[in-house]
Amino acid sequence: MKDSIHLTISRKVVTGLLIFYAITALYLLYFSPFCGRALPHRSFQPVPFKTIVQQVTMPRGIDLMLGNLLGNIIVLLPIGFFLALLGWTPPKSRAVMIFMAAAFFIELLQFLFWVGCMDIDDIWMNGAGGLLGFHLGKGLLK
Repeated sequence: MKDSIHLTISRKVVTGLLIFYAITALYLLYFSPFCGRALPHRSFQPVPFKTIVQQVTMPRGIDLMLGNLLGNIIVLLPIGFFLALLGWTPPKSRAVMIFMAAAFFIELLQFLFWVGCMDIDDIWMNGAGGLLGFHLGKGLLK
């Protein structure tokens, strides 16, 4: 006999958590002075892996690169997780396209509103985070 734990979470609670996270993420990404948003700046970095390679070659760059990598993955991870808990079941190719489009939109807004760097590496890391969260949520439901 296999023991399992069944967790029942209401759709309202998950929807509330999703909305709370989205609002918090928007604040941190675009308005928070604690996340480097105090001074207007923008740049565009279209070369894949350039930022990662630059960070690794700096003194203590591995720490910076890992922080950047994890931070960018975490941005959309909860969104994917909550969507999975809400029963969202798109085809895999559509999920990839949606998370990558969301990541592109996040980076584009940072560029347009002068609150950061639009970096191709951030786009794929954000998208990967959304997919990871989605698969973690789906795995939890099994």
